[in-house]
Amino acid sequence: MTIETAKRMVERGLGLAFLPHLAVAGELRRARLVAIEIVDAEPLSRSLDLIHPRHRSLSPEALAFLQALRAAVRQATGPRPHS
Repeated sequence: MTIETAKRMVERGLGLAFLPHLAVAGELRRARLVAIEIVDAEPLSRSLDLIHPRHRSLSPEALAFLQALRAAVRQATGPRPHS
């Protein structure tokens, strides 16, 4: 399901959706949708995959981005325990 489909379903009263704020900013401004604040709940998380062609090495820029991303994740979550 796309974000647009989810927004239209919510607008038609067919349920609720967790969507990025950026994706619904216009609908919130026009009062077509309303955000519900969730308090006292466990934080939500999601996985993020970085992909690249299998037989091509990462460029220096891509490697730098990957290192920066790993550092940001370490800073946000702390060190990973050893398995």
